[in-house]
Amino acid sequence: MRLPAGELAELREWCAPGVRALRACGARADGAAGRGRGRAPAVGPSPPEAAGARGSRIVVNMVSEFSRFSDAFLLEAERHAAWGAEQLEALTAFLPEGPWTADLPTCAYRQEGLELRVAVLGTYDMDERSWMWGWANPGLRGTEVVALTSAIERYGRSQGIAELTEEALDLSGFADPRRAAEMLAFAGMGVAEAPGYFSQQAGPGTQVYFLPDDPQVPRAALDAIALPRTLVTGAGLIGRSARRAVTGYFDHHGVPRREDGDRITAELPGGSAAEVDFDAEGRIGAVRLTAAP
Repeated sequence: MRLPAGELAELREWCAPGVRALRACGARADGAAGRGRGRAPAVGPSPPEAAGARGSRIVVNMVSEFSRFSDAFLLEAERHAAWGAEQLEALTAFLPEGPWTADLPTCAYRQEGLELRVAVLGTYDMDERSWMWGWANPGLRGTEVVALTSAIERYGRSQGIAELTEEALDLSGFADPRRAAEMLAFAGMGVAEAPGYFSQQAGPGTQVYFLPDDPQVPRAALDAIALPRTLVTGAGLIGRSARRAVTGYFDHHGVPRREDGDRITAELPGGSAAEVDFDAEGRIGAVRLTAAP
């Protein structure tokens, strides 16, 4: 997840993804594959840093890649982009490697001595190239393990975002269905205000996505020193609206802000302030920090 300072990073493989294994939903899911390798869970996408000509090309490619999603969905995902990338770094550092098990009726996920309360966000079927939301899963509907993700469906209805309200989505028309599944998971994480998401293989061709729902998981604090890079990186993840990425970041952190034309000013913890300017094309032009008086 961590990108070297001042260096562009191509997207690495977004975690592989599933629907079939949890359709009938047994009481337990067992990480047998992980037991052999001792791997950590796959945690989110790795966003590119949107700077320079190469960074601009990456952003254009990603906008094109996700163009089959509705504008309403992409703008919603954009609202969580900068905060989400930051929070996934914190989750990556927190989660251990090793064999895992999940007891869905008790919402318990266990791995290498760590036990977390989790919710099932969704599943991706690699053969059918389809996504099913956890709240829509016939074996889980109405149970405690999807209570958190049910809020995603309610929010989608209130905002008119079809991707959040359709029980299952056919992703076969996307250039890379796995990345499309990751975008759905990423947006769902943000809507639920969960401290990240991660996935594990739950059966042949099936990936299950979890939301941690546990106070043990650290929440990333706003880092004023890293703020310029955090905002630019987040704005480059989807590339539809840098302003949405910036305002969403400050909103997630509960930071007061005001907008004046092409500038957003946020009051940071400790009394300092951040000014974010946008250029004529809506991109981040500058991020300035002012010290507390």
